[in-house]
Amino acid sequence: MSTLTDAIYQNTAGNSQGYPLGVPTSWNWYQGWSPDGQLAPPSNFTAVTGWGQVYPQAGAPADSNSNASVQIANFQTYVHLTSGAWVEVQNQSTDSIAGAHFLADFSGNSSVAWNETTLSDGSVSVDAPQNGYNDHFWPGARGTYAPGTVDGVFVEASMKTNDPNANLVADLGADWWRDSSAPFVDGFSNNPGAGSSDWVKLTTEWKTLSFTSLSPQQLQADPPPGLQTVSPPATTPTSPPATTPTVTQAAASPATAADTPATGTTTASASQSFALLNQHLAGNTGRVDPGQIVAAVSPGANWHQDSFLTRPQL
Repeated sequence: MSTLTDAIYQNTAGNSQGYPLGVPTSWNWYQGWSPDGQLAPPSNFTAVTGWGQVYPQAGAPADSNSNASVQIANFQTYVHLTSGAWVEVQNQSTDSIAGAHFLADFSGNSSVAWNETTLSDGSVSVDAPQNGYNDHFWPGARGTYAPGTVDGVFVEASMKTNDPNANLVADLGADWWRDSSAPFVDGFSNNPGAGSSDWVKLTTEWKTLSFTSLSPQQLQADPPPGLQTVSPPATTPTSPPATTPTVTQAAASPATAADTPATGTTTASASQSFALLNQHLAGNTGRVDPGQIVAAVSPGANWHQDSFLTRPQL
């Protein structure tokens, strides 16, 4: 699990290590963490879903390796109760990861199936996104809680790529849902976005990514289970690589994970604003909860581009 310092750093504006290729620069989640999300759920809501995205890095050299992949492990979502306790509501070990390649800006909720392999250590390996697309993923089922009992969320996952030349950035986020099976509706009234983290550059080494709707002060006072509290959190923004975003290209726990991918079974599966993202997820029973960054995703994909991002979400 990540340190408290890392978690706060990734959820402080200005700390992105790169930006997502193909996402309009005017969208609030393009820069990374934003204060625009709905930090706590409506009092009558009872579900939530964590989600993640991977994009080619804007302004960086394109990778021609068609075999590049992204590995995802230890995906977990916790809700913070008004009583002060944390409760885990999603865990990759018991809730498989779903997702697909969506158009970078979630136009028309268009997506294509990805190849997903479950490895022997429980992590999953999926093919890296090509220019013009992303990897958008989420747990297959929404996490649930009693109405009026939750005031925040924390999402965490470990990620890496198998290609040292891959220029990929990733983030995590979450969406609130009216209940465990509510459909997506225009306006995102059923799935407002809680927000998303800063962008983290993926490497061939495991990195822990996290998103939280809690403030640094709240997180320090009451960290999620296992979140290490070490040195005081560093929240000073740092400038990402000096690259010029190019958005016109288009083309159709690690604690136990081994560095060498294990053999698994390969299967093909298939949230502008958070709203879009949320819309995408709404079309699915799983991902529709959290990151519906896709303006609208086909019913087969559980992902969102929600009202928070003004992009579709699960």
